[in-house]
Amino acid sequence: MKTKRIFSTLIIAAFVFSFTTTTNNVSADTTTPASTPQLDLTVTPNNEGNYNDLKWNMSGASQDYSYKLYSKKSTDTQFQTIPCKGTNTDKIHVLNIYPDLGNNLKGWMETSNTDDINGYGKGIIKVDEIPLSTFNSNPNIKDSNGNEYDVIMLGSWDSNNSEGLNATSEAVVESFIKSGKGVLFGHDSINQNYSNLDNYANVKFPSDAKLYTGAAVGDGRTILSPGSTTSNLTTVKTGLLVNFPWKIGNNLSVPVTHNSQISYGDIWVRFTHKSYTADDMINPGNFYLSTWNNTGVIQTGHSNGQATSDEQKLLANTLFYLAQVTDQTSWDDHKGQDVDAPSKPVINSVTNDTFKNQISLNYSSTDNGSTYDYYVEATGKNDGTKVDSDTKTGTVTTGIAGYSIVVDQNSDTIPSNTITTTSTNYTLNNSYKNDFYVHIAAIDKAGNISEVTHQKVSVDNATNIALNKTTDNLTVGANDTLTATITPTDAVDKNVTWTSSDPSIATVDASGKITAVKPGTVTVTATTDNGKTASCNVTVENNTVNLTLFMQDSTTRQYTITKDEFTKFTNWYNLRANGGTFSDSYTFNLPVDASSSVIRRTVYFTTIESFEIISDDVPVEERNTTLTLLMKNSTIRKYSLTTSEVNNFNNWYDLRSNNQTLQSYYIFNVPADDFSPARKDYVLFNNITDSQVQ
Repeated sequence: MKTKRIFSTLIIAAFVFSFTTTTNNVSADTTTPASTPQLDLTVTPNNEGNYNDLKWNMSGASQDYSYKLYSKKSTDTQFQTIPCKGTNTDKIHVLNIYPDLGNNLKGWMETSNTDDINGYGKGIIKVDEIPLSTFNSNPNIKDSNGNEYDVIMLGSWDSNNSEGLNATSEAVVESFIKSGKGVLFGHDSINQNYSNLDNYANVKFPSDAKLYTGAAVGDGRTILSPGSTTSNLTTVKTGLLVNFPWKIGNNLSVPVTHNSQISYGDIWVRFTHKSYTADDMINPGNFYLSTWNNTGVIQTGHSNGQATSDEQKLLANTLFYLAQVTDQTSWDDHKGQDVDAPSKPVINSVTNDTFKNQISLNYSSTDNGSTYDYYVEATGKNDGTKVDSDTKTGTVTTGIAGYSIVVDQNSDTIPSNTITTTSTNYTLNNSYKNDFYVHIAAIDKAGNISEVTHQKVSVDNATNIALNKTTDNLTVGANDTLTATITPTDAVDKNVTWTSSDPSIATVDASGKITAVKPGTVTVTATTDNGKTASCNVTVENNTVNLTLFMQDSTTRQYTITKDEFTKFTNWYNLRANGGTFSDSYTFNLPVDASSSVIRRTVYFTTIESFEIISDDVPVEERNTTLTLLMKNSTIRKYSLTTSEVNNFNNWYDLRSNNQTLQSYYIFNVPADDFSPARKDYVLFNNITDSQVQ
């Protein structure tokens, strides 16, 4: 049992005996001491209601007592006082000390609205109001019936209307806090100009006079910049304050506001903004609502009398939370809620039935309750003596409500907080021929969500696909068929889907047959049902060339011939120029449509001055040198060349002059211009009489 502070005066007959106290005993000279008050506490978890039922009894008492409850999670190190009143029979009486402007709290708590006919105070919060100037003149904290208020709220107006508590009224409020009664500081009601009470709220101010610079204080903590001022809030702590009597959502909207302190207490609600970083969301300088023991700081008031329903509900919950002294001897502690998530689910089995197109799951989880330590402090109303109960413990475990389940092919899907099933067995109408994932989270009856279990389910399917070739060259109109090989040979599904990256260049059918359509490069891909791919790069070329022959008599001849025909022609010319054949003529077989007969055209070796073909294979380069050729028929040819091309031409000409090459012509790359397309000029050695480089 905690140390009990007992002060008694024993008067026996006409003698007054002196006495002494020690930590664990009371001794008197010769008399029997008065009975020692005994404070007993019992804690009974109510799992269905999600709270701890507290009852206490004072025996051996010679006076009336008021009571404060202390609580902490068993994993915490420090006890804090907790709410202990606020029912239809034990209402909360609030004094709103407003800075001569902003007396809105009474209306918010007591005026009927669409959410509750009794106002946001739900009929259990009664508000009296007094201007700060009046309170400073006569700091009275008792109502008209002489009863002390349960909670004081200071504010709310921007800059607290440039008013603050004076030394006398501040001392009264400080004494009120020390007595265990609750105080809620509104926006700017506690600041650097009158901050002697900031230690009770466990907040500090930045040492830099510029409040919004984010400058570090002693331990490096900062507040956010003014650009972070926002009207969007997010709940960051679970428990009574955001659950009772109003259920507060995760995302809230309030009139635009900010803070100017750093909180070392319990931060329940923070500001949020699209520009905030992860560090901003844990910055102790980012808070909208913070509490510590029987005090709180809320940023209501910056927008001068405005408050959304979210804000009014949060105010009601906070006033309820700060009512921490009672004359009653029982309390349902809704602060002692189940706030711990269930254990991470264990997946016992997964059946992927492709025949029935079903997936069957079996899994399990256990709920983790939340354990709280309590003790009660009694204060004698006559002499102020205090008695503490022993510490008692209660664990609230609401139990598993159900499971949220997602089955897909993503490795990290997070199920929603919506329950999919209450059973530990689940069947969904779907199946996979490829690997897939099962994602399961357990949800308890308090709404706490467990860590998600992600389990990969491997399906025996194709592990690889290969094609019989990775490159292919076709001419327009030609066909070729690719063959795909899937491993392992016993894969569940060997279906292959064929695709072309550009069907306008080449198409591919369901069996892998490629049809060349027009010149270009295309990728043909074979894909298995589980996403394995193999590709072949296909190059499609024209099967004809446009040939122009320049004759010695200055005439020209133009033929459209196949590439094979052009190769045969250049081979004949080289042979004839090198004495490899004595045939003086070459006959072209010109392609025609099926309804026409073959057309033949004959040219003679000695009549050809040069020839050229249209080509899209001419590199784009900077050409700074001009080569001029004088031909035998007195024509002049000029070419713009790179230095490298000039050197190549000169080397070829020297080799040919000395019979060191069989190449009887030199090919010039001629880029396109405004008048003609790109081409390749074949200039014949035997027809060149002179050359000049400029």
